Amino acid sequence: MAEETRARILDAAFGVFAEQGFAAPLRAVADRAGVSAALIVHYFGSHDGLRRACDERFDELTTELKTDVLDPVAGPAEARRQSDDIAHYAPMIGYLIRVLRAGDAASIRFVDRMSEAAEQYLARGVEAGMIRPTGDEPARARTLVAMSLGAVMLGFPTLDGRIDLETLPERLDEYRGRSLVPMLEIATYGYLTDSRILDALTHDDTTDHEPTDDDITHHNAEADGHE
Repeated sequence: MAEETRARILDAAFGVFAEQGFAAPLRAVADRAGVSAALIVHYFGSHDGLRRACDERFDELTTELKTDVLDPVAGPAEARRQSDDIAHYAPMIGYLIRVLRAGDAASIRFVDRMSEAAEQYLARGVEAGMIRPTGDEPARARTLVAMSLGAVMLGFPTLDGRIDLETLPERLDEYRGRSLVPMLEIATYGYLTDSRILDALTHDDTTDHEPTDDDITHHNAEADGHE
């Protein structure tokens, strides 16, 4: 019963903070959850404690959803289920937008935790054979999180500071329609046809190195062509 009450409070807090911002009083959360403000303090200690608990719950849910999608057997069907049920996640997305808009110290910690969580579930994806490994897993995780959060910020502008959870599900569905396939194509296939640009930007020209067999073959072919 206690866990159910705690979960109900967190669900209410996601919605209230998304709509009203983090200055929203505990009374607003209590009214939506059908509990007293004193009970919220009992569970979470303070207004800041409630926000921290929301952040932690967001991390848990995100990691769970991503991990399920990266399952080599059930992953594709789970990805389809999550996509079809995107409206269900409107309060979470609204909360995420509010966190990013806040731009405070708690928001910075939130993004740092997202990057750490991403590194963990991406590593599980590599182990499962669903994701290609990379030479710098933490950097890849941070980059993917930054790209995802940037897409959220640009995809759901709130010029007047308001987040309407009544219309957000429809906006999420529109966003999915225009962005899901391009994003998945980039994730699956990439879009450069070879590694020349990567090589040019990561190769250190100041470092002396012994010529490889390919270098020698290429040099000899060029020399023959000039004779």
